[in-house]
Amino acid sequence: MSQWADSIKKDIESSVTCDDLKNIEKEVQKVLQAQEKALEQMLSGLSSYLPLLTMPGVDPAEIVKFLGKLVSGTVQPFITAYEETLSEITKVTSDISEIASAFENKIAEMESCAAGIDTSTMTPSSDLLTSAKSTLTEAQTKVAALNSSSSS
Repeated sequence: MSQWADSIKKDIESSVTCDDLKNIEKEVQKVLQAQEKALEQMLSGLSSYLPLLTMPGVDPAEIVKFLGKLVSGTVQPFITAYEETLSEITKVTSDISEIASAFENKIAEMESCAAGIDTSTMTPSSDLLTSAKSTLTEAQTKVAALNSSSSS
């Protein structure tokens, strides 16, 4: 579990009121919303590069060199940053299940709070994650094909 998730879990476990739990829930939701927004922006940015990763019909040496430089100098670092961000989001998603469990355990102790926390909303959009992974895979495949045809 990450340090962030461990800290949240400890905050949950040391909570004494339902309001404490609601404030922690708000903090978790803000982090998830920020991550989804960042992923949406990266997905949009990466999608705009995908047409550049397809070789043109004409194959002059200069175009190939230009595309190789474009990919290695512009697109590849973006793909690497995208991979790292997606990996971090995946880690947080994994941590959320432990945080949700901590919420549920604490709520069980504080029966009057049971209806106040909805742990089911503490997950990034599965459609967004699926789309992000699919776009990353497509970009990686196209970069590999471009690098292969550039070296031929």
